[in-house]
Formats: sequence, C-alpha cells, structure tokens
Amino acid sequence: MMEAQAVHAVWDYRIVIDLFLGGVGVGLFLLATYFSFTAKERNWTVIKTGYLLSPFFVGAGVLALMSELGKPLRMFSTYINFNPTSITSWGGYIQTLFILSGFAIIYFLFKQGIESLRKTSFKSIQIVGLLLAVGTGLYHGLLLASLGRPLWMNGLIPVLFLLSSLLAGASLLLVLGAFSTKVFHSASDKAIAEVAATIKGKPDHTLTYMFTILLVLQAALMIVWRATLNATGLEAMNNYQLMIEHYGMIWWLVAIGVGLVVPLVISVLYSIRKVSFSVGASFILMISTLIGSYAFKHIIIYAGQLNIPNPFM
Repeated sequence: MMEAQAVHAVWDYRIVIDLFLGGVGVGLFLLATYFSFTAKERNWTVIKTGYLLSPFFVGAGVLALMSELGKPLRMFSTYINFNPTSITSWGGYIQTLFILSGFAIIYFLFKQGIESLRKTSFKSIQIVGLLLAVGTGLYHGLLLASLGRPLWMNGLIPVLFLLSSLLAGASLLLVLGAFSTKVFHSASDKAIAEVAATIKGKPDHTLTYMFTILLVLQAALMIVWRATLNATGLEAMNNYQLMIEHYGMIWWLVAIGVGLVVPLVISVLYSIRKVSFSVGASFILMISTLIGSYAFKHIIIYAGQLNIPNPFM
C-alpha cells in the first residue's frame, strides 16, 4: 500500500470554508436569477431570500480566506499588486464585484419590490451579477486546476465545484419553497402569495425537477471524473489512491453516500410522483446536500496536497 510523505497542508480548512460558503452564495444567486425570469409571483419568496443571502455567504467565505495563515490583510495585496496572468488576482476582483452587485440587487428588491424585476435597469445589474456569479463559481475550480497538483488538474474539477455550489444553493431554496406560504411578512407579499396560489391551478415543481437534474449531472460527472483520471496520468491516479487511503470512509459514506446517493434517491422518487418536496424531505435534502458539498470540497482540497512518494527513493 502506498503511503504519503509527511504533508503540511498549505491550504487548510479556511480555504475549504471559503470555497464552500462562496459556492452556496453563487448557487443561491444563480437560482434566484433563474426564477426571477419564470413565474415571478409564484417564486417571489425564493427569489428575494436567495438574493438576500447570496452576498453574505460569499462575503463570509472571503473573510475566512482573509484569515488564512493568520494574515487577514494578505488578500489586499491581490488588489494592489494585480497580476493579469494570475487567477488569484482575477478571483479577488470577481468576488468583490459580485458581492457589490448582490447588495445593489438587494437595494432595488427591498425598495421597489417585485416591480423591480420588470425594469431594464435592474435586469442589467442581474446580467452583470450573473456573469460574476458564474465567474466566481468557476474561479474556485480553476484556481485549483492552475496550481499543477495532479488531483486538481483535471478539467472537470471547475465544473464539479460549480455543480456542487448549485446543489448547495438549491437545497436552501428547497426549504424556502416548502415554507413559501408561511414566510411572507408584508401585506404586498401576502397578495403576491394569493396570486401565486392561483397560477395554473397547480403547484410549481420546477425546483424539484431542477434539483434532480443537478444531482444526476453531478453523479454522472463524478463517474466521468474518476474514469478520466486514468487518462490524466499516473500521478493523478496515485494521488486518487492516496485520497482513498486517507479519506476513503469519509469520501464514500459522507461525500458520496450522504451528499449524493441519499438526495438522489429522494429526488428521483419525488420526480416520478410529480410532486413537490415535503417540508421533511426538503430538510433532509438540505442537510445531506450541504454536508456532502462541504465533505467533497474538504477532501479534494486536502487530498490534492498529499505528497506522492517517489518510487525511486
């Protein structure tokens, strides 16, 4: 059995927290934007709350990043000493601009309500925020891929990280959707809820189907990622074997079992029945997806830093 050399993880749990919380924020923003263009009245609560939470999740992740290695001010050097060839430099600006666009959207939503969704100026900010959200989501994976570590160099890592982010955000929105008729606060929101309840005379299962599709895509890409490690090179396969040796139980039971298999089974069953998730199922999906998303990113970050032993030494 292969053993890794002593490892000092340059990127510790604070980097994982940044990728995790930032990913949740990106997922919330992307899905809130999607629903803002489809049945606004029916999805108003989900849209408003998704936009409200998004910049705070990303901001909390950035704070965790700033605390890395006990040097909170270190990140500001990426703004001052901008390097156009550095993904890290681009990432600092993209995340900051994304947070600012998120707060701009919150301002319009809570000042003008649902009417803001119909205005051209608001849609322009949405488009900018959408591009920055995708950029932030891809940046997390591209940053890993750019560092030259065998486990991270696979081109599917950025896509897997983005899908994981969408699933994490969607899991929170599932709970909001389950309570959509109970979380309205203002009279105008109650009026919107009454309108939403009469649309087409039936509930909207879009989020149920979307969540199921994202899970199927994530599962399929995980299989493809594992298969393509053979083509990536011997170092990548050795690194994967080290990952299984060090984190195998957490990988299979938590990242795959809890984070992927459990929600996939529940989602497929509800999709076949053509019904929305119940409150209980929504909570189970949220907890399992968030735990799985964090475990997935934690293992990939730490396992990618394992030093592969030299067979000639």
